[in-house]
Amino acid sequence: MAISDTIKFGVYTLFFSAVFLGARVVLTPETETGYDSSSVYHRESIAFETAEPREWKDRTTVKDQEMTKDDTPKSSVEIHSHEDDETSELPEILSSAARDTMPSDETDASSGAFARKNFTITLRPTDARVARSFQEAIETTLSSRRFSERAKDVMIILDADRDEPRGQATGRTVTLALSMDDIDEFSKVLVHEIGHVVDIRYFTKNVFGFDRSRDFYAISWTDAMVKRSEAELSDFPSGYALSNQYEDFAESFAYYVFHNDEFRARTRDNPAMRRKYEFLSKYVFSDASFQFTSFGVEDASGYFWDTTKLPIDSKKYLFYIRDPI
Repeated sequence: MAISDTIKFGVYTLFFSAVFLGARVVLTPETETGYDSSSVYHRESIAFETAEPREWKDRTTVKDQEMTKDDTPKSSVEIHSHEDDETSELPEILSSAARDTMPSDETDASSGAFARKNFTITLRPTDARVARSFQEAIETTLSSRRFSERAKDVMIILDADRDEPRGQATGRTVTLALSMDDIDEFSKVLVHEIGHVVDIRYFTKNVFGFDRSRDFYAISWTDAMVKRSEAELSDFPSGYALSNQYEDFAESFAYYVFHNDEFRARTRDNPAMRRKYEFLSKYVFSDASFQFTSFGVEDASGYFWDTTKLPIDSKKYLFYIRDPI
């Protein structure tokens, strides 16, 4: 009888301990994303760009709804006024270099869809006019060997009726607003969304279903929107990267591409940033692409909210990624 009572006592102790610990996990503030710049709504993460984080009444945390990798986060929401530079309908403005590297291109102008060797472009509406510089950014980026193997069969939708979000990735589909201010911003939002595609598709497309990006998440996150208790602001490439683990990946991806020198400099005294840089170097850009480069035109080593808003030398960037003919 004594043994039975001991067993019962042990079972009860384990049960109540589990309940107590579970309550702590759910109720402790550390389980929330500590920043109000992001909310989960209809299984999508929407972040509003502001000078400082703002409080949102409809804020939802991971306690209310869990985000999975199928729920591709959106890039930061921004409302813009935009005057295009020279515009035309696709695909007339393709650079000669882009045309020469895509012998298998097909065009169906009547549907507003244009097939390329490694991606397709769809216009919304079908008669939408697109800035020449925007088209060059898409063609050069997605045709470049630095991206093409990691973002195959991407479907680009150029939406002339969209102001926000500026960019959105869902699976292999990337939707971009044509209302963005300039080529710098457009190029960076494109690369940010490619980062989501790499995260969502490239790292899960294997026989064993192993998700390599979980190694990246583990650096600063314990769950999709739950940061590690020891995580600090300086452990993230931007303020927007604090939204969730997916935006952390995409912002780190874009920071690596456009501001590699500054990224590397921040690794010297920050273990988390060093691990993120090393992850991207080893598993995404193992060919040493972008190392010892920086396309920024102003200092990008300090705190900023969004990598896509930092100005760059677009001509220098496009020249660097363009493959030799």
